[in-house]
Amino acid sequence: MVYTETIDRFLADPANGQSLEYYEGVVEEFNLKLVAKYQDSNSFDDIFNYLVDVLRKRDGILASRVRLVRVMLFYMYFHCDIGKVS
Repeated sequence: MVYTETIDRFLADPANGQSLEYYEGVVEEFNLKLVAKYQDSNSFDDIFNYLVDVLRKRDGILASRVRLVRVMLFYMYFHCDIGKVS
């Protein structure tokens, strides 16, 4: 939760509009992937780890920055951008 305010400020800054667009696109892509994954697992922990693994395998830069990947995924989940909303 330490990073959520920093990410909030970054994404709210008009100078980072393109990054916000990328973020929103990633959220949309993840939600489409998660629909199918929810049928296989009821645990968001499993799905969270699945997303981390997918990103690590897909991109060498992300593979070397797993902590950053986890922070961003947590941020998306914390803000209800990904995952089921009750």
